[in-house]
Amino acid sequence: MWGRSPHDDVAAARCDLCERRWLFVVSLGGRTGSTTLLNMLNAHPAVVLRGEDHNLLADALRLWRTVSLQPFFKGPFLRKAISPNNLLCDLQRFVEDTIRAGRETSAAMTKRQQGSRHIIGLKEIRWMDIEPDLSSAYPGRDSSLLLLDFATLLFPCGRFIFNVRSDMAALSGSWAKLGWVNDSNAHAKEMHITKIKAAAWKKHLEWRDRGSSWRSFWLPLENFTIPNFNELLSWMGEDHCRFAEIFHDNYNRSYLRDPDGGSMVVIPDSQTCSLRVPTVQ
Repeated sequence: MWGRSPHDDVAAARCDLCERRWLFVVSLGGRTGSTTLLNMLNAHPAVVLRGEDHNLLADALRLWRTVSLQPFFKGPFLRKAISPNNLLCDLQRFVEDTIRAGRETSAAMTKRQQGSRHIIGLKEIRWMDIEPDLSSAYPGRDSSLLLLDFATLLFPCGRFIFNVRSDMAALSGSWAKLGWVNDSNAHAKEMHITKIKAAAWKKHLEWRDRGSSWRSFWLPLENFTIPNFNELLSWMGEDHCRFAEIFHDNYNRSYLRDPDGGSMVVIPDSQTCSLRVPTVQ
């Protein structure tokens, strides 16, 4: 089983929110090796993840809030109560259609038309960068966790890989090379990332304490080793095939592979993988 839904009525709407196997790379701050992680995951034949989509989940949250605030009128403007689960179905399909996950087809198609069902999702570095319109709309909440909390509502059986960089000096230096920070704002940026890493780590531990260790995996850049990547495969439910090498991507901040980064075949026995793409009959 990919995940366990906390919602009793998750399949009672126009879709089953747990039908698809969703996987997300939560890169906290960027420059955490998330492109390498993305391509390592995509080396598995059952996985199709996409890169950053300009904070797509924040757009989905704005739609959720806009619809939830729609008033109910009388007379010619009378409307029925909005079904939260049906709206979540629509928003989940919105995300799926937007990321265009390979040859995957829309959840609205018939089972015969759906065909193979990859593990799908995306990687994003803006999870904790909440715009003022959203943070002010939910007063009293920890805004650094707002998108993550919404994602667990929208994808109740989704899984999350927390990808961080423990060496703050190296992280800040990498930001500076890209022009993301300068002498006047580097310290504030470092403090912000330190805060959101602590919040994400707390969430990770909460899930584990609740018996939901399937929900998240913690993978710092400094732990990018073959044994740790193979532990990640085991967490995903992969029992057979294993990584033999590690990609070295985003070479010189170019999103290209390191020309000396090793073989493109990081799972040499991928045909033996037990985590497969089921075909819907």
